[in-house]
Order: sequence, then C-alpha cells, then structure tokens
Amino acid sequence: MLRIACRSRKSLSVRAIVQLPQTVSYPRLKQDPSHSTEKGTTMLAHLAEIRWLPVIAGTLVYAVLGGLYFMVLVPRQYLYVTGREHLPKEEQQVAGAIFILGPLLCSLVMVIADAWLIAALGVTTLGEGAGLGLAVGLGFLLPMTFTIAINPLFPRPILYGLLNAPYFVVANLIACLVLVAIP
Repeated sequence: MLRIACRSRKSLSVRAIVQLPQTVSYPRLKQDPSHSTEKGTTMLAHLAEIRWLPVIAGTLVYAVLGGLYFMVLVPRQYLYVTGREHLPKEEQQVAGAIFILGPLLCSLVMVIADAWLIAALGVTTLGEGAGLGLAVGLGFLLPMTFTIAINPLFPRPILYGLLNAPYFVVANLIACLVLVAIP
C-alpha cells in the first residue's frame, strides 16, 4: 500500500507500507509439474530435460555463423583489432585443430547452458526463447567479450569488443530460437 500525503504546496511526503508475501508464486511454473517450485527441486534436476538434437543444431548455428562472420565478413577487421595486420601473410594465418575445435567446444558449452535455462525456466515459445537469448547475449556474452578484450595483450580492446560482441549476441539469440523451435 502506498500513501501520498500533501501537507502544503511546498512539501510532499510519501509513506510507503510494503507487505511482502512469505513465498513468491509463479503461476506458469506451478501448472507444469515438471517445473515444480516445491522445496527440493534444484536447477541441477533440469539437466535431465535437455534435448540433445536442438543442442547439436544450436552448436552448428554458432559454428556456421562464426565461420561466415570471421572468415568471410570481417577477416581484415579482425586482424586489425588483434594487432596482426602488419604481420607477414604466413603469420596472419592460423592453423591447428585448436582454432576449430576450441570454439566448437565452447559453443557447445554455451548452448548446453542455454538449453538448461530453457528447461529450468519453462521457456516454450519463440518469443520467450528470443527474450532469453537476448538476456544471455546482452547480459553475459557482450560484457564477457569486453572483459576479455580489456587486457594488455589486445592493442584495441574496445574495437575488439565491438567487432566480436555482435557475433555472440546474434549467435546466442538464434541458438535459443533453435532450442525452442526443434522438438
């Protein structure tokens, strides 16, 4: 309950009396017994609800978008933001399994985390999936990209973040949509 009392034209006092319930009820979650909010249910319990075909598809989204973005759309810009633009061509090329398998494995972990959140939160619609994808992308992946870049080894940290963050936000958004859309 909120009371606003005006004693004179020059003063306005506000008194707030807040009564909070002892427990918070989430109606949508209570309707689905698999998303019980009863004592004892943990986030860990929702790991069993992960659907693996959508996880694989979401991981492929990251891989395909990453390949297109970094190898086709912004390869010169990436060299510039990492300070490698003046190296000889041979040294600009990256080789080795770690440059393919490393990002693929990290993408898999991110998509598993998204699938876990989707299961735990009871996300079932594309709108909710998009909301979760944006929340994780903008709330975690974007700041993480800048945090990694703010490092003495990155000569242009802000540009690095500006170049890389859109990839992570968009890939995560699409991966979440895929996780919700594929049964």
